[in-house]
Amino acid sequence: MEKLRLRDKMKQKYICNVCECKLTQLRRENGKWPTTEFTMLSEEEQKAFYSAARTCENAKALKTLLDQYVKKYEVEEEVYAENGEFLPLAVWAKRGYNPEDRFLF
Repeated sequence: MEKLRLRDKMKQKYICNVCECKLTQLRRENGKWPTTEFTMLSEEEQKAFYSAARTCENAKALKTLLDQYVKKYEVEEEVYAENGEFLPLAVWAKRGYNPEDRFLF
């Protein structure tokens, strides 16, 4: 009971001070909480995140922890010149490129 705070007198609703502090830090750091990336996590992963978040000492450590959990849903893609086409040198020569110039390919 020492870590709880009365949220609503009439309904006798309490809230954990530690959890509320972490949620406030996450909201400030990300602009909103929960983020769309976090909602993509499974319920078990979200529970594991909240359990690990209780041990974070500051907002920076909490942000690092969040990045570790959400990183697996980050999409990385590479875009190449000419829309990533992989064509023989003869085709590039017909398009007007010098096939001897190795820096373009």
